Amino acid sequence: MQVNLFWKAYKNLEKDVLDVTNYIHFTDCHKDVYSLRIAELIVRAAIEIESISKELYEQLDGDMHLKDVDGNKREPFFDTECLKHIDKHWKLSKKKVYAISHHLFFLKDENRILRPLREAHKRKGVNWNRAYQAIKHNRSKEIKEASIKHLIRIMAALFLLNIYYKTESVFLGRSDNPHYVPSGSELFSVDFVRAYPLDDNGNLSVLMSEFENAEAAVYITKITEESKQHLHNTKDNHNQFKHIRALQEREYEAVAIKPDMITFHKSKKCIDDYTEERLILLEERANNWKTIKSNSETG
Repeated sequence: MQVNLFWKAYKNLEKDVLDVTNYIHFTDCHKDVYSLRIAELIVRAAIEIESISKELYEQLDGDMHLKDVDGNKREPFFDTECLKHIDKHWKLSKKKVYAISHHLFFLKDENRILRPLREAHKRKGVNWNRAYQAIKHNRSKEIKEASIKHLIRIMAALFLLNIYYKTESVFLGRSDNPHYVPSGSELFSVDFVRAYPLDDNGNLSVLMSEFENAEAAVYITKITEESKQHLHNTKDNHNQFKHIRALQEREYEAVAIKPDMITFHKSKKCIDDYTEERLILLEERANNWKTIKSNSETG
């Protein structure tokens, strides 16, 4: 089994960030505190983002035959090309990451509830990338950009990309309605939505009323493939006792949520609670969210 070096590098970085929290209280009033140590961590995190975004870009069939103005082969830009391509497929710009661990003491939502990849596909379109570029090109002059605020945001961006790079699921046991999904991070947590039984096409089904939550969530919880197969086998065997036992013992997992794996359905309660105009608007937004737009459309 191949070792996930990106996750290992992230955890090493997180350990070093946690070490900084032993000396600086990570609060709203300290968000602009800066140091050379923080500058080093921001640069390390940015290097990881550049690398992991290029691998994800290639996995998603990004164009690996790019040429510069002189016709020479070049690497794709991590932000305007790689992150843009990734967002086109997975809509990560909408995902929320919560900086609410017991190591952090932020009270303001602007510092606690982050969308670290919003506009990250634009050149210097997000504050952590502007800080990284400033530190990289003129560290002595731009050292103030090496702040706690930018460190937390760039780490949140790297954390989010790592979740989507990992292929393994998060095992939840027999709980079909968990209170949280372990993120594997000591700094961040993320939201999840619950999947209902599969539709006829094998997609995970989510209530239409949960669309906005699905848009911001990072995980979706579902029955494991092993439990699903076990249920199928016991049902085919026409042994009611074994099938009931399989239902009672079914296990669940959480996987990174991607638009192409989901269908939305309107429950009776949703139809009763929402106006027709509201339902139409939700359906339009859900369809747009699931659509992979062309490069010209993503801006």
